[in-house]
Amino acid sequence: MDTDVTDTENEADPALSDIADDEVAEGVSDGESAEAESNPWSFICPAPRKTSGATILPSSLIAASCTFVPGDKDGKVFVFGGFHNFTDDVYNDLYMLSLGTNAWRRLDHIKGHWPAPRHSHSATLWKNDKLIIFGGRDANDQCLDDMWILDLSRMAWEKPALSSGDKSYLPGRRVKHSACISEDQRYLYLTGGQADDDGPVLSSLHSLDLHTMTWLPPCRFTARHSHFSCTYENKLFVYGGMGANLIRTSAIECINLQSQTVTCTEVTSSAAPPMLGQQFVQQFGYMLIVIVTSCFKPASTSDTDSGMWTLDLRTNDWTHLTPSYRPSPLAWHFHASPPSTHDSILLLGCDTDDETNTTESWLIPLSSLGLVLMPPSSFVPDYRALLNETALSDFVVESKHGGEIKVHSVVLWARSEFFRAVLRGHMRESYESRISFSEPIETLRILVHYLYTDTLPCPIDSPELSARYLACLLPLATSLLLPHLCALVSRSLHRLLAYHPVTSCIPIYMASKKVNDNGLERRALSVMFEDFGKVIRTEEWRSLPELEKDGIWASVPADARLVF
Repeated sequence: MDTDVTDTENEADPALSDIADDEVAEGVSDGESAEAESNPWSFICPAPRKTSGATILPSSLIAASCTFVPGDKDGKVFVFGGFHNFTDDVYNDLYMLSLGTNAWRRLDHIKGHWPAPRHSHSATLWKNDKLIIFGGRDANDQCLDDMWILDLSRMAWEKPALSSGDKSYLPGRRVKHSACISEDQRYLYLTGGQADDDGPVLSSLHSLDLHTMTWLPPCRFTARHSHFSCTYENKLFVYGGMGANLIRTSAIECINLQSQTVTCTEVTSSAAPPMLGQQFVQQFGYMLIVIVTSCFKPASTSDTDSGMWTLDLRTNDWTHLTPSYRPSPLAWHFHASPPSTHDSILLLGCDTDDETNTTESWLIPLSSLGLVLMPPSSFVPDYRALLNETALSDFVVESKHGGEIKVHSVVLWARSEFFRAVLRGHMRESYESRISFSEPIETLRILVHYLYTDTLPCPIDSPELSARYLACLLPLATSLLLPHLCALVSRSLHRLLAYHPVTSCIPIYMASKKVNDNGLERRALSVMFEDFGKVIRTEEWRSLPELEKDGIWASVPADARLVF
């Protein structure tokens, strides 16, 4: 499926076009000027920094985990395991980079028993102070199924005692899989991977309750390995990696963690990231950020193939952030994966002068790229609070059957042409600051709630009462010229017919006739005839005027018959 995108490939960046050439020459040194000409984003993003330390992370390390742990003043990066690119030696070394000093340390003195050397495992940050290691491949080329937790507050290794209701719940040996934590930090999710190089790509999704350390029943998801996964709004998303056919894929797959329904989006948009090059992926709230860089040599990826892209998980829209931007003329080996709320990207690599050690770190604030998470709107909560604040109210909505609601005339004015006519006209309601309706007060409360929040409240007291009061609201909303409210009420009445047909069909039928909603009327009649024996025993049927009953009898199909 081709997704809607914002393609800015041929647009000049307005933030950079205002910088004159002479300003560039005056503001930087000769070396920096050359860098600025090749990468104008150096004015916006901080430049890469040199790392130091007695034991710098080797750049020849492959398939190690690299995790970013944010801190109050700075942050730390933990790199665990991996194998040597030339000797194939497998390690269980633990390196730490302190971003405050940009200094590397190899941590040799950790409490507890160490995990076996491994690579191609998963490392997941849990509650910002624990690192969960699972699976991978050991020095004997065997796949692993063990779990280890590094407690960062005590700097101690732990091997948790895991349980399951059945052996089939266990994820088994797994390599090149992906792991992520639920948004409430309660569950660990493992997806995909392989049990060995010659075996099939795994398609199961396994869940671990981190409170009880119990494996839950797995479900089928998608066959992927070497991919990225994350959770957002109770859904789990998978991007990139290799599919079941061992071919690199750009498809985005999503599973609803409650219903376990799976959706797949095939990406064909030109604004999506290229399939070539090295991809680093991280989550930032409702966005996926994809960074495409050179793999090992600066010249191995063309300028047109490098850059940054974002995917909006809510809409599946790709955006090419900076088409003219090249990450840096350096080789980047590691991407430190941060928590989903962290607002920066961290790449680790080396330059051509020292290709044996990870001598460069690049911390890129996402705000410098215009990536800022929009906080939830406070409009609805603010107006809901205003509804409950009667001190400033200056108008009353009342029912002729009893009961009144204090409201604010300015809200009524803003929300409905009907109320604007009432308030600006020379009518009794405008002088008395009071308006009366024939509907019950419960219906008027739903109306006022909508005027302040643009939503309907939860069902009132019981399904029977909800149907009665919502049905009364449908013709009222029509007379008040509120089409959006009419649509909300109609949709809610359809749902009530589906879940509470016997008690709701009579009032819904009556309301639909008044507003000529033929679809709702036909559905109410259909429900009524299907359970007619139960319907005629309800209070709603008994209270119907005889004329309305005659109308229902006239709607009975000519070929209908009683079935006992």
